[in-house]
Amino acid sequence: MNKEQLNLAWKTSTHDERNEFINDFSIGSIDNSDTTCIELFKIENEILAMDHEDINEPQPFLTIYELADFYEWDSNELLDQISEYNDGKTKDVLIKLININLGK
Repeated sequence: MNKEQLNLAWKTSTHDERNEFINDFSIGSIDNSDTTCIELFKIENEILAMDHEDINEPQPFLTIYELADFYEWDSNELLDQISEYNDGKTKDVLIKLININLGK
C-alpha cells in the first residue's frame, strides 16, 4: 500500500480501525518544536509520518521528504534526539532529516 492508497483508506476508516492501524504499524515518534509529536509508520518498504494534530485530516500521511519540507527543523534538536537512540528506524529517519535539512 503506498501513501496515496493509505490516505484514501484513512478517510473512510473508523476510529477503532485507525487506532488498530496506529498500534500495528507505528515504529516510533519524533519531536518537532512546531508540534508535539510526529508518529512514524513502516508500511511495506516505506516509512511514513503523521503529525498527531493531523490525525483527522483527510490526508495525514507524509513521506520523509515531505516531512522535511513542510516542517522547520532545528539540526541541534535533531542531533539531541539522535543521541537518545542506539539504532533503528527512528534514528534512521532523524539522520535522513538532518541530511535533507543540510542540503536545503
